Amino acid sequence: MYNEERKKKFLEDRKKNSAFGRSIFKATEQVEEQYGMDLALLPSEALQSVVNERLGIRTRSVGTAITFIKSYYTWCKENGFDVGNGIDGLSIQNEEKIRNTMVSSPKHLDILLNSVFDPVQEETMDCIYRCFLWMAFSGMEDADAMEVKVDEIDFDDMLIRHNNGEYELYKESIAAFRKACSLTEFVYVNPKYSKKVTRNRFPGEYLMRGIRSEKISLMTMRGIIGTHFRNNGLKISYNRIYLSGVFYRAYEMERAGFTPDFSVLAAERVERIDRNYSENYSKKKVTTAIEQDFIDDYSSWKQAFA
Repeated sequence: MYNEERKKKFLEDRKKNSAFGRSIFKATEQVEEQYGMDLALLPSEALQSVVNERLGIRTRSVGTAITFIKSYYTWCKENGFDVGNGIDGLSIQNEEKIRNTMVSSPKHLDILLNSVFDPVQEETMDCIYRCFLWMAFSGMEDADAMEVKVDEIDFDDMLIRHNNGEYELYKESIAAFRKACSLTEFVYVNPKYSKKVTRNRFPGEYLMRGIRSEKISLMTMRGIIGTHFRNNGLKISYNRIYLSGVFYRAYEMERAGFTPDFSVLAAERVERIDRNYSENYSKKKVTTAIEQDFIDDYSSWKQAFA
């Protein structure tokens, strides 16, 4: 941390959320070093760039980070440290960040996947990775996506039926899903090989099976996807594609004259949280807060893409 002793003292005085505070100070450290001055003295454009580029994408998390930065500014002023006026006008400006880390539509996702993975017709394992991310856009949690079976893919109704839920198969995804369902071997690409080499696919019923096992582990899949995105300079993830799909469907509903409703989705999220509730921290309050998060994030997504 830049000015480490000062920031440690602030965190001690604050007496809570020290891990969160350290994460904020770690995010600001590079810019502080670049300017040769503490966070409390940074000019407004530098401080806003930190917020825009380094402090997450969810509206509430960015808002919480701004509140934290303002509390540090106030603490510095109260304790006799020099402060600037960079904090004035500091705001949530997520649009550009959203455009760089989310997608606007199935077509947009298709273009992104084409820029990262081998063409579907080459019949490499990239077909599986494409399907995994299409399931994100369709609204499936990543752990559930790993459990999808081939016979749950319905090409006639353009749906994935899994765990009593139905998830849309977008037309842009069909080629990848057909390959992932039918291939019994994958083309193995290696620059050392001068001709096409194939490897038998592990037999089984799961869609997410590769060469070595009946089902690729979720941790392995996350690592593979993350590596592909990083190697292509992309700051995108399964969760951000998931949210993109949620907001795309909400926007389509809104265009059709209906008010988007995130209450069911919020309730489902809460059901997956293992947490003890109290009168001041009730299940209903948590559900309402998560629903508001979706509403706020949808508004930001819409401003970025609509």
